[in-house]
Amino acid sequence: MTTSATTPAGLKPCPFCGSHDIGIAMERGAGTGIFHRGDDVYGINCRDCGGSVPNMYSRDLIIERWNARASSSRAEVERIVSLALDHCYGRAHVSEDMIQWTTDAVLSAKTLNGDQA
Repeated sequence: MTTSATTPAGLKPCPFCGSHDIGIAMERGAGTGIFHRGDDVYGINCRDCGGSVPNMYSRDLIIERWNARASSSRAEVERIVSLALDHCYGRAHVSEDMIQWTTDAVLSAKTLNGDQA
């Protein structure tokens, strides 16, 4: 497997420390499981504090998830929650209630942490 790292444009600052030193790493063929065996795996993290989001099988989705962490818009959080749940469980297994409950939990955690919801 090969790993490459870059600091792509268009990323929001780290939601934990505010740093702009963000890296994306890609491991070729590192995917596991029934649906993603052999797929490329992407990771993203702050090079200053180590803040990160879970690895994904899509570069575009991991960038969206990173940027959504710094967003307080309910519509944006709901869109990213929906994409993430669809990706993890498959659309057939994701209900609108599941999306709403998860969005509510994310926004509640942001409020508890002092972020604007």
